Amino acid sequence: MATVGLVCAHYQKKNLLRTARALDRINSSIHMVHSVLVSNDEESWVGLNAEIAGRSQSCEIIRHDNSGLEFGAYQAGIDRLVAGFDPDWILIANDTFATHSNFSTVYRDKLVDELAHVRDFPAIIGQVESLSRSYELAGLRTHRWITTHLFAINRDALRALGGRIYWPELETLVTDTSDMSAFFSPAVDPVLRDHLEVWLFSTRPGPHWYASEPLRPVNVAKMARKARSILQ
Repeated sequence: MATVGLVCAHYQKKNLLRTARALDRINSSIHMVHSVLVSNDEESWVGLNAEIAGRSQSCEIIRHDNSGLEFGAYQAGIDRLVAGFDPDWILIANDTFATHSNFSTVYRDKLVDELAHVRDFPAIIGQVESLSRSYELAGLRTHRWITTHLFAINRDALRALGGRIYWPELETLVTDTSDMSAFFSPAVDPVLRDHLEVWLFSTRPGPHWYASEPLRPVNVAKMARKARSILQ
């Protein structure tokens, strides 16, 4: 059976037990070698130490300063994990994966089945989303991406990425402004920009972020953070 390491980014104490239970259901069917739980704020730090610390010697809790948001936390967790372990897969999660989406038994079983196999090529496991038209980002062209509240990356894929899944330079593609015409850099592909503007700021019926709302001075910081995370 393939070996798996876990990295989970935590923010809110209220999500802690539900997230832990969902991860336990995954862990019961895989060979988990080590877990790194990354606290991105004080509330989660207190909760993790009160509820999770001491559950297993193969689980550790580290602090992060929230730079790079969840992707900065993912990177901090990966760096800590690979410093001491070399698993076949790294399962990466945000503490909202079991609350903001439907983490069904079917999804879990498919994930566990894939994590059981060692792949000798770069591979990623997760929910695939797509657009009808392709776009370019950071010199790469695609029409698909993986939903990143819960996904896994194998050893070869992480090596192909130079050990990085967080790219700070992408953050410059979003400007903290309520001027929609200047919010995204001209370097953002028009196809991707159109998709993100609908996803983040539309109030019309149809697919969009659960917290979408028109861009205004009072929500610029929140929307800029979300846009940067999506670009990651």
